[in-house]
Amino acid sequence: MQVGEWMVRNVAFADADESLDVALARLRASGRGSVPVMRDGKLLGILRARAANAPGASDLSVGQAMEPVGVVLRAAERVEDAFRRMPDGIDVPVIDRGRLVGVTSRADLGACLRADDLTPWLE
Repeated sequence: MQVGEWMVRNVAFADADESLDVALARLRASGRGSVPVMRDGKLLGILRARAANAPGASDLSVGQAMEPVGVVLRAAERVEDAFRRMPDGIDVPVIDRGRLVGVTSRADLGACLRADDLTPWLE
């Protein structure tokens, strides 16, 4: 199984220059824990819901509140390999040919592993 088969497509994203309040509203509506931050089609960072707790959050732009991208997955990457590299509790961007094509989380990929009865990967 490949990451691209288990990722969420048509992801909400935030523009680095928009206000944090607007982006956080979009994040909440997405039902995800984070959204990719983009500028001119380029992935710049990750905006997590906890950014709302930053001092002076209402005056910040997304670019000021975003976190660096830690892990990026490839759509063609094996689920088992990706699962081992992913942090808990954050959506991870998925790219294909240099373009953002979705996001996924350990919970998403864990469902795949359980469905395939590969539970040793979950330990």
